[in-house]
Amino acid sequence: MNLSRYALSALLLVTVGCNQTQENAWDTYVSRLSSTLQVTPTKVEPLEFRIPPISVKEDIETSSISLIELWDIKHCELHQTIANRNSNLGRLRVPSQEWVYTMNFIALAPNCIQSLSNDEVSMTLQDALEEKRRQLPTLASNVVFASDEWRSFWQVMTFNASHPTEGVLAFSQLVSNLINLNTLSSEQLESLLATIYHSNAGGTLLVELSNERRYLRVAIQTLRDVEQLQYCPRGKAARQLSGLIGGYYNTEVQSYSAETHRNWGTLIAALEQLR
Repeated sequence: MNLSRYALSALLLVTVGCNQTQENAWDTYVSRLSSTLQVTPTKVEPLEFRIPPISVKEDIETSSISLIELWDIKHCELHQTIANRNSNLGRLRVPSQEWVYTMNFIALAPNCIQSLSNDEVSMTLQDALEEKRRQLPTLASNVVFASDEWRSFWQVMTFNASHPTEGVLAFSQLVSNLINLNTLSSEQLESLLATIYHSNAGGTLLVELSNERRYLRVAIQTLRDVEQLQYCPRGKAARQLSGLIGGYYNTEVQSYSAETHRNWGTLIAALEQLR
């Protein structure tokens, strides 16, 4: 299952606004570049792109463990995990919490199976373990592309977008814990999910990358529109161009770009773990 390919499809379809801080830095840069080179600024066209699709949640059929069988494994740590899952509250778990339960089940079941003397119960647990291992790809898809957390994570805002770093790091931390079978407390899980839900980080990154792309196109086209002499102006114009590129671009524009690409790299690395 190649989940990362969805996140990489960031071109064509929905026209959106931009992170104003980033956009202002780019807009100032291309405006000053045009002024320094004495050319008419190239129009910045709205960039359209496709956000990662939100899937319909796939239903997962699960086998049940009877109360008698549950009693037979009361000595196992797995007993409490299953009991919590079978409670009324447990049945209302969101996809991300269901993923945590499944990963915990897979981690705890082998030791419990080895400790059983009842072959029938042992076989029931073994069947359930194999079933849950088969279901992991579907569970991962539900969590990433069909849950409320991820709908909000990939939402593209049409006004000032939030800062994506915190949301990306929360996403990466959650994936790392789940993949490595690390048990998260309910408080830790809720904190990560809340950060992810409110961050709009995925959508913000798509906007930032697309914003960078369209302004780079303008800057390149501006340079193509001028005569060769203007590439290397003299006197005041030369100092202005040097200051613009060596000063403003490096300190203002490139700082946003570097952070955007760091966040994107972290996001893609996390998605790659879900393949």
